[in-house]
Amino acid sequence: MTDISRRNLAKGAAWAVPVIAATSAIPAYAASRVTATVTPQMWQTRYARLPTSCNPTTNPIKGYLDTLPCNSPAYTYTAGIKGASNSDCKQDPNTSDGFWLESTTAGTAIINSISVTYTFSTAVIFDGTTYATGNANSTGNSRWNSNDILMSGWSITSKSSTSITLTYSGSGVIDASTAVAGSGFATGYFINFRVASTCTSTVTVSTAVTMNYTDATGANKTWTKNTSSNVIQP
Repeated sequence: MTDISRRNLAKGAAWAVPVIAATSAIPAYAASRVTATVTPQMWQTRYARLPTSCNPTTNPIKGYLDTLPCNSPAYTYTAGIKGASNSDCKQDPNTSDGFWLESTTAGTAIINSISVTYTFSTAVIFDGTTYATGNANSTGNSRWNSNDILMSGWSITSKSSTSITLTYSGSGVIDASTAVAGSGFATGYFINFRVASTCTSTVTVSTAVTMNYTDATGANKTWTKNTSSNVIQP
């Protein structure tokens, strides 16, 4: 197997042009608490591996959805050794996972809420299984060994055989990100999945994101991003 770069992993994370709309004026007390003009950002890793001897029951396609802003349990696989984490906790869409509010100057803003819906092209199972080293994830281009992770503020609000929706309850006032590690981020999640009843080289995952946020422009704003991509890696 050949190694895979962060940029190759990110093939499943390319985004369409976002849409931002002002929704309502913010109360005076909230306006006094936010000082930055921001641009929302979101980057993620969506990954699934097709094992060489795939069997839907005993050795299925397995994968994960990852938006943890730093210290992700997913790693690149290099000569049998876990490499560096795939998320560096800075505002960079090539090296960072997560949801953040980005600003060119220091200041504060608020992430009021986030909703993320993933829709799969085939039936999948979300069972929270830890895919331990030595199983289907121990060879190939990526490996991970983690239960599901829902950081503070996140919850799973709906789940079916082909989709899952996660929501975030809000950040309160945060320092907008100016490329300082850890700033501007909402918390994130790591969700395991496996393909239920087939072995295929194509599993398309569509992502629909809606974020409501408040910044110094004087209005609550709604920002959306939508994308769809095959997430299977060899």
